[in-house]
Amino acid sequence: MKSGRFLQTGVLLTLTGVALAFGTSARADIVFQPFGNNTTQIANFAGFDPAPGNVLNVGVQTAANNFVSGSGSTQFTGYGQANVFSAIVTSGNPNLPANANVKFVFGITENVNGISGPIGSTGSTVSVNSVIPGTVNYVQVFAGGSQGDNKLGTGFNSGNLILSAHFVTPGSFTIQVPSNNNPNQPLDQFVLDDYPNNKTVSQTGDAATVGKGAVIDFYDPNYFVLPAGQTLIGSALNFGNIGIATPFTSVDPSAAFLTSSLLTAVGASPTTAGAGLGAATGSLLDIGPVNGNGNPNAPSVQDQQDANFTFLPTVIPPPPGVPEPATLLLLGAGLSGLGLARRFVRRKKA
Repeated sequence: MKSGRFLQTGVLLTLTGVALAFGTSARADIVFQPFGNNTTQIANFAGFDPAPGNVLNVGVQTAANNFVSGSGSTQFTGYGQANVFSAIVTSGNPNLPANANVKFVFGITENVNGISGPIGSTGSTVSVNSVIPGTVNYVQVFAGGSQGDNKLGTGFNSGNLILSAHFVTPGSFTIQVPSNNNPNQPLDQFVLDDYPNNKTVSQTGDAATVGKGAVIDFYDPNYFVLPAGQTLIGSALNFGNIGIATPFTSVDPSAAFLTSSLLTAVGASPTTAGAGLGAATGSLLDIGPVNGNGNPNAPSVQDQQDANFTFLPTVIPPPPGVPEPATLLLLGAGLSGLGLARRFVRRKKA
């Protein structure tokens, strides 16, 4: 009987070894090709670290005033754009080739759900949550074409679409006007003041939870090389360290945004908006003479934004009714072990 127990234990050890060797959690690294061919390759690729860029929150001041009054819609839309100069890999953040011209854009429906203090005043806060699925919902990465022009707000959806995702899990964040607020400072404090008619209140915000649950819908295999049997379709795209602020100190405010985009930025034309409208009032896309001060005649707010996002491939599932390879190996090892056990028992009886 001892020998029989030993043989059965050996079968269990064999099955355990197969499970460890072919576990579904095993993933190989992505190779990113910035030019869509193998002339330049970045191994151990895990995501992108965009440079500081722009976001225009269309209708947020209207939504905030509606929240205070208790009537009207409290929803608004955020449109963002930035150049991508760095990749994220397991050992750091290497620079992409200067002429790869990688850019990312996003659009998301959001909702004002809390306000403390008069809108835009020192020490005030506005709490916001994302709306899923929302009328506007996309994240897209482009490569090639022209580099995005932060001042003009053009070129961010030029070239080839190489990655597309949509938000599936709501998040939240808070925008605050800090105690050192100067309500009459230039909006553009990056190098030169290109928009002398636009002032701004000070704003800070950490939107690290917004869009944590985005899912990839499309990727170009010429740019993202994956091992056989793996895909990015359906993989989670995770945002982290999303910060927003005014005034603009790290990048120029944009004069145009892709505000006609609902679920994709492909083919959309930039629309003059935000600082590009100067100090005029009345347009839905206008930030007014003082950005972020709660002016009901200036519906939108423009912010400097900075973010990064990561993703990993997943194993392609087998068609319905077809066992996974690991399952077949486990079954085969189990049957083989049972056959050996039966032969051993027959020998003992003989």
